[in-house]
Amino acid sequence: MDKQYQVYKDQGLQILAVNIAQSDYEVRQYAEQRNLTFPIVIDKDKSVMEAHNICPLPIMILTNSEGEIIKIITGEMSDQDIASYMEQTKPSCSEENS
Repeated sequence: MDKQYQVYKDQGLQILAVNIAQSDYEVRQYAEQRNLTFPIVIDKDKSVMEAHNICPLPIMILTNSEGEIIKIITGEMSDQDIASYMEQTKPSCSEENS
Protein backbone atom coordinates (compact mmCIF):
# COMPACT_ATOMS: atom_id res chain seq x y z
CA MET A 1 0.00 0.00 0.00
CA ASP A 2 2.86 2.38 0.74
CA LYS A 3 4.16 1.91 -2.80
CA GLN A 4 0.82 3.17 -4.13
CA TYR A 5 0.78 5.98 -1.56
CA GLN A 6 4.11 7.21 -2.95
CA VAL A 7 2.71 7.15 -6.50
CA TYR A 8 -0.60 8.90 -5.77
CA LYS A 9 0.04 11.27 -2.83
CA ASP A 10 1.00 14.13 -5.14
CA GLN A 11 -2.04 13.50 -7.34
CA GLY A 12 -4.58 14.49 -4.68
CA LEU A 13 -5.01 11.13 -2.94
CA GLN A 14 -4.25 10.29 0.66
CA ILE A 15 -4.15 7.08 2.64
CA LEU A 16 -5.11 7.00 6.29
CA ALA A 17 -4.79 3.60 7.92
CA VAL A 18 -6.90 2.84 10.97
CA ASN A 19 -5.54 0.11 13.19
CA ILE A 20 -8.03 -1.65 15.42
CA ALA A 21 -7.17 -1.99 19.12
CA GLN A 22 -3.42 -2.67 18.98
CA SER A 23 -0.92 -0.79 21.10
CA ASP A 24 1.05 2.22 19.90
CA TYR A 25 4.21 0.11 20.16
CA GLU A 26 2.83 -2.72 17.99
CA VAL A 27 1.61 -0.32 15.32
CA ARG A 28 4.87 1.64 15.32
CA GLN A 29 6.91 -1.57 15.03
CA TYR A 30 4.74 -2.84 12.18
CA ALA A 31 5.05 0.47 10.31
CA GLU A 32 8.81 0.67 10.83
CA GLN A 33 9.40 -2.93 9.72
CA ARG A 34 7.51 -2.26 6.49
CA ASN A 35 8.79 1.31 5.99
CA LEU A 36 5.24 2.70 5.90
CA THR A 37 5.07 6.45 5.39
CA PHE A 38 1.32 7.09 5.32
CA PRO A 39 -0.45 8.12 8.54
CA ILE A 40 -1.74 5.39 10.84
CA VAL A 41 -4.19 6.08 13.66
CA ILE A 42 -5.32 3.62 16.31
CA ASP A 43 -8.96 2.93 17.14
CA LYS A 44 -8.15 1.77 20.68
CA ASP A 45 -11.72 1.15 21.79
CA LYS A 46 -13.11 0.07 18.37
CA SER A 47 -15.48 3.07 18.34
CA VAL A 48 -14.71 3.95 14.71
CA MET A 49 -15.16 0.32 13.70
CA GLU A 50 -18.50 0.11 15.50
CA ALA A 51 -19.75 3.54 14.35
CA HIS A 52 -19.20 2.61 10.70
CA ASN A 53 -20.23 -1.05 11.09
CA ILE A 54 -16.86 -2.22 9.75
CA CYS A 55 -16.62 -5.97 9.42
CA PRO A 56 -14.76 -8.00 8.18
CA LEU A 57 -11.21 -6.68 8.22
CA PRO A 58 -9.23 -5.64 6.27
CA ILE A 59 -11.38 -3.05 4.54
CA MET A 60 -10.64 -0.12 2.24
CA ILE A 61 -13.07 2.78 2.17
CA LEU A 62 -12.66 5.19 -0.73
CA THR A 63 -14.04 8.69 -0.33
CA ASN A 64 -14.22 11.67 -2.63
CA SER A 65 -12.80 15.10 -1.80
CA GLU A 66 -16.01 15.94 0.11
CA GLY A 67 -15.58 12.90 2.36
CA GLU A 68 -18.49 10.98 0.82
CA ILE A 69 -17.97 7.22 0.63
CA ILE A 70 -17.81 6.11 -2.99
CA LYS A 71 -16.69 2.49 -2.63
CA ILE A 72 -16.02 -0.09 0.08
CA ILE A 73 -13.70 -3.02 -0.63
CA THR A 74 -13.22 -5.86 1.86
CA GLY A 75 -10.46 -8.42 1.98
CA GLU A 76 -6.80 -8.34 1.10
CA MET A 77 -5.68 -6.69 -2.12
CA SER A 78 -2.58 -6.81 -4.27
CA ASP A 79 -0.58 -3.69 -5.16
CA GLN A 80 -2.19 -3.89 -8.58
CA ASP A 81 -5.70 -3.92 -7.04
CA ILE A 82 -4.86 -0.92 -4.86
CA ALA A 83 -3.37 0.99 -7.81
CA SER A 84 -6.49 0.32 -9.86
CA TYR A 85 -8.81 1.67 -7.14
CA MET A 86 -6.61 4.69 -6.54
CA GLU A 87 -6.51 5.46 -10.25
CA GLN A 88 -10.32 5.33 -10.35
CA THR A 89 -10.58 7.54 -7.28
CA LYS A 90 -7.97 10.24 -7.91
CA PRO A 91 -9.38 13.70 -8.53
CA SER A 92 -9.57 14.94 -12.09
CA CYS A 93 -7.65 18.06 -13.08
CA SER A 94 -10.85 20.13 -12.84
CA GLU A 95 -11.44 18.94 -9.24
CA GLU A 96 -7.86 19.79 -8.23
CA ASN A 97 -8.17 23.34 -9.59
CA SER A 98 -11.50 24.15 -7.96
